[in-house]
Amino acid sequence: MILCDTVYMYFMQVMIEAVENHMPETIIIDEIGTELEALAASTIAQRGVQLVGTAHGMTIENIIKNPYLQILVGGIEVQSCTFHFVFTFVIYMNND
Repeated sequence: MILCDTVYMYFMQVMIEAVENHMPETIIIDEIGTELEALAASTIAQRGVQLVGTAHGMTIENIIKNPYLQILVGGIEVQSCTFHFVFTFVIYMNND
């Protein structure tokens, strides 16, 4: 698990450095699935970069209730008016 965390920390740092050094208008992140990826996305969004991303779950409730991913869509409850959502809207796709 430590190696895995180290790899995720590296990718998180690379994403943040890309924003700092290249000032992109938009970043696309496919399959946000870990706490570190969600935190990196949050950090990037707070710097004014538009994000397009995917996160997988069986239902939208899976994403909302996931303690690592709920920051992407606001989670179960907003605790203060200074809380920032990573994404301003969500597109839910169901394969049924």
